[in-house]
Amino acid sequence: MFCEQCRYDLSGLSERRCPECGCEFDPAKLAQEDVEFSLRQERLKRMCRWLPFGGLAPIAALYATWITGALVLGSWPRPSLDDPKSLGWPVAVLMYATALAWLGAAFAAAINAGALLALTANHLERRRSFSWELVWVPGLSICVWVLSLAVLVWDPMRTADWLVD
Repeated sequence: MFCEQCRYDLSGLSERRCPECGCEFDPAKLAQEDVEFSLRQERLKRMCRWLPFGGLAPIAALYATWITGALVLGSWPRPSLDDPKSLGWPVAVLMYATALAWLGAAFAAAINAGALLALTANHLERRRSFSWELVWVPGLSICVWVLSLAVLVWDPMRTADWLVD
């Protein structure tokens, strides 16, 4: 429980007055606010848990399309020579699924980044102690997204070039 005026930690106090600012408080009301705060925190945490893996879905879809193209062609697809749209419906379906995966991953990352900011704001609003959840989720997310982009940039088979060519 925290004082509404100065955010002083009121847990364990026998008086109904904040020792920091002198404001009176109702322990039952503050306890209900703490329950609501905890529920909001848990909801935001659930939204953020899968954020680190959002960068993997588009890469997986990209390589699934490429491998399907290789199975259809009988050899690895080559950028500028083998058009994915001309390889039949399995490759075309996966090609559009890959495009949707990239759009969906970007949209999901934006939503989850907002949830992560809200989680951090809620956490700091209540003057809570340091939480590793506020570090590992964005840290792992950044690592996975950088790794995914690095795969696209430094892929020796130029898989992304083949798909968008």
